[in-house]
Amino acid sequence: MKIVVACSKSINYQNGMNIKIENLSISPVFGRAKSFAIYNTELMHYSLIENPAINCVNGAGVMAAQHIVDLNADVIISNLCGENAYTVLSADGIKVFKAEKETIGENIKLLENNMLNLISY
Repeated sequence: MKIVVACSKSINYQNGMNIKIENLSISPVFGRAKSFAIYNTELMHYSLIENPAINCVNGAGVMAAQHIVDLNADVIISNLCGENAYTVLSADGIKVFKAEKETIGENIKLLENNMLNLISY
């Protein structure tokens, strides 16, 4: 399973530093998150990618959502996901969960233990 989490740090924050992605904070928003952390549950591997929609004037959520769809994600964890972004994600079968803790790793553990709530509109 591929889990994507909206991250509050830019991809440049990690470059050249020995930082564990799972310890980074979750972004308060989805569409304008600075980056996305991707966790592959089969490989138990994290990666951090740039959010191409961060500087969009309009429609950042929809553009970010389409990027996540293109990544073949199964699940999103976010503090806030707008209705238009949610529509794009759910149309592709991607489940959107509400973050409950501050860090990426904490929320993934909650998801794996079925302790996060689905967001729906």
